[in-house]
Amino acid sequence: MRERFPGLRRILRVGLWRKELDDELAFHHGATVEELMESGLSREAAEAEANSRFGSRAGYRRAIERIDRRAAIAQAWEHRLDVTAASIKYAVRRLRRAPVFSVGIILTFALGIGANATMFSIIDRLFLTPPPHIAEPETIRRVLIHGSIGRGALAETHEIGNYPDILDLSRATGIKDLTMVGPTIELGDPGLNQGIGQLVAGDFFEFLGVRPSLGRFFGPEDDQIGGSAVAVISDHLWRTWFGGADDVIGQTLDFGDGPYRVVGVAPPGFSGADLAPIDVWVPLRLTWARMQGPECFDGRRGCGGMSAIVRIDPAYSDAQVESQAWAAILAGREAAGSRGPFQDDSRAVVTPLLTARGPQASQESKVAIWLAGISLVVLLIACSNIANLIIARLSRERRESAVRLAIGSSRRRLAGQVVLESLILSMIGAVAGYFIAQWGGTALRTLLLPELGWEVPGLARRTVYFTLLAATFAGLLAALVPAAHFSRSSVGEALKSGGRTMAMPIARMRSTLTAVQAGLSVLLLVGAGLFVRSVQNVQTVDLGVEPEGLLAVAPIVEEEMSRQEEGRLIGQVMAELERLPSVEAASRDLSVPFALRAIVPAWTADGDSLPPGYEAGLHAVDPDYFGLSGLQLLRGRGLRPDDSATAPRVVVVSESLARLLWPSEDPLGDCLIMLLPPRDCMEVIGVVADSREAALDATQPINYYVPFEQRPAGPPGGVILIRTSTPASLITPDVRAVATSIRGVSRVEIIPVADLVDRQTRSWRLGASLFTIFGLLALIVAGVGLYSALAYGVAQRMFELGIRSALGARRKQLTALVFKEGLVLTGVGILAGLLAAYFLTPRIEDLLFEVSPRDPLTLAGVAITLLVVAGVACILPARRAARVDPGVVLRAE
Repeated sequence: MRERFPGLRRILRVGLWRKELDDELAFHHGATVEELMESGLSREAAEAEANSRFGSRAGYRRAIERIDRRAAIAQAWEHRLDVTAASIKYAVRRLRRAPVFSVGIILTFALGIGANATMFSIIDRLFLTPPPHIAEPETIRRVLIHGSIGRGALAETHEIGNYPDILDLSRATGIKDLTMVGPTIELGDPGLNQGIGQLVAGDFFEFLGVRPSLGRFFGPEDDQIGGSAVAVISDHLWRTWFGGADDVIGQTLDFGDGPYRVVGVAPPGFSGADLAPIDVWVPLRLTWARMQGPECFDGRRGCGGMSAIVRIDPAYSDAQVESQAWAAILAGREAAGSRGPFQDDSRAVVTPLLTARGPQASQESKVAIWLAGISLVVLLIACSNIANLIIARLSRERRESAVRLAIGSSRRRLAGQVVLESLILSMIGAVAGYFIAQWGGTALRTLLLPELGWEVPGLARRTVYFTLLAATFAGLLAALVPAAHFSRSSVGEALKSGGRTMAMPIARMRSTLTAVQAGLSVLLLVGAGLFVRSVQNVQTVDLGVEPEGLLAVAPIVEEEMSRQEEGRLIGQVMAELERLPSVEAASRDLSVPFALRAIVPAWTADGDSLPPGYEAGLHAVDPDYFGLSGLQLLRGRGLRPDDSATAPRVVVVSESLARLLWPSEDPLGDCLIMLLPPRDCMEVIGVVADSREAALDATQPINYYVPFEQRPAGPPGGVILIRTSTPASLITPDVRAVATSIRGVSRVEIIPVADLVDRQTRSWRLGASLFTIFGLLALIVAGVGLYSALAYGVAQRMFELGIRSALGARRKQLTALVFKEGLVLTGVGILAGLLAAYFLTPRIEDLLFEVSPRDPLTLAGVAITLLVVAGVACILPARRAARVDPGVVLRAE
């Protein structure tokens, strides 16, 4: 009792301790008095002198108490450390005596912890860690607009877009400072590899609070229309393209619109306000004016492509800043005399700096969240399996544990030993899991989010801390149930049974854990099955447009041109591209399939328009467009070369548009009117098949097609679509050379349409791949867990099975007994898992493609798969049970 509760011992003997101290002080006080009296002082004077020398006895007591307390604490910690060290040595010896058991648990821990460490590194990058080198990132927000633009348009969240509206945000009280960023552009320097540049305001770097590692950043004085062109390059570009040379300052880059002089180098890992890597930053106003003209900065509000980033006052909430920002934008619009395209449902939206936490989060980001949850489920399955293995081992040692309890060892000590062994194995598993995360993390991060920059190789420090935390959690969780049970086990029952049979509580516990593993595996396999079904549907869906061999070519003009001049220039580029041997067909268009869509509302002559929630996409194309794209003409005729600007206005509509506007009549010969001028009646001359070029998951792909020469006023010259028989990587240099050789074209952007389709399908392919990997991992762990539970159960029941065999039970009956136990356990887990999946899978419906989250085929397939795995796991234990020899078993007992 005194050794286990030293604090209680000190409390009980406090009176005795104080008496001993008083007696000792009195002895020394008396001796001092005697010495002073011998020197000639009277007793009164000697006592007074002794009192002045000794001072207050209460002070001595407090000092001694402090010393004693510190000594007791040090002694207690020393005792605990000695006990812990002894327990660790004992645990290591036990684990070394069972290498198969230890290695199996370490590998299981490593798989579960490694999967979670990998997913945490991605979640940390997307949702938790702001872009590096930014000062006070918690006060930075993005300001977006949510609402519909134009009549009949869908309400969406989008960037503010134009320069004057962003400047108006400075009127909002809750906004302390603001900056803006423009679009990204490809580096056009022919001497360099492909890179990405971004247009940013002159105060961008000062706003973020970042400092250059070399040279200087440009400022507002550099961001002037017609000024000297300067650029800041990334650390990565400096080291890879310029070899880390200090004389990079003053060198030039060319984006196709003229040279830019390098004035500074950003610090390592800096990517601006986004996570995607940027190679070069150039002044927004200066570069925009050089590429597209200065009109966007003279007070006009029709431009787009600019984004607002603000630093808010911490005294204001995001909701208050949203209200103030929208009021400021509307005030600026009213002062300009027009509300513009904003409808009554429009409003400002303030979102975090990290886009993955806002309304513009990508599908891959949403998949990442679910994959993180799935990795946690894998860890729970692993812990359940490990708990089962620990229980199996402890049940074999029941008699030994009972003897230790009988001779005086505490239950707390035995339970702590179980927890300690589990923690040791989990920490070793964490080390192995770290290397698994290192090995698979790079591939997974590249597969999941290839557009993000992962500057730091390997895993970040926060991920290492998480790995240790996950290992501690897993070790405690795996040991919790076994330790709790065996700390309450009966000594007498264990000594009487002699390990001959499995105790009923142990059997129930192992059965429960086995069923839990099966249920959790159902959740993972259902998710994998739904994503696999989505991928199958994506691969078989009729896109309307054939993306393979289709390139989108966007010429960028050198100087300001009228709409007609730009259209003629693009026509000239198209004519030259058609002369290339591998170009089979070409057509101009205002839209880029699967990337850029011109939404222009339209209605019939009777005023019938699309129902709310539907959008019509405008295509201004050449006659070869339908053959080039692969769109099938269903009725009427397509466009012809004689459908010129002076010819009667005509239009070809998609099947869905015809069905919505003319549900009970033939649209051929009827009239369609679009919102943009001249708003003349366009005669419907044909109906073509639907095309999903806006988005693969669009429920109603609605489009209409007009001759390019009859395109409405307002849209720019457009892009060129070419069909080639040569792979995109081989023909791209020829296309670029031909396009840029034409006077007036400064540079050209070339996009393989197949790559755009691949981006849209990536989230489904990614979900299918990773859910399947995690699902198979869980299935293997669950199958091994079921096998170990049945094998151990058969081993513990050999005496019972021997008696059954001696009493006449046949081998088939003994085999059926084992199969029944395994299939019942799995069946219970399957039912629980299917019930959980029924309520949970609707939450991932937005991530699926044309498949119900409660797809019966998927649910049935998962159930059958698990039952087959359970049947395979039952084979070896059932064979051992069937071959039991009653004589051998009974003699052994």
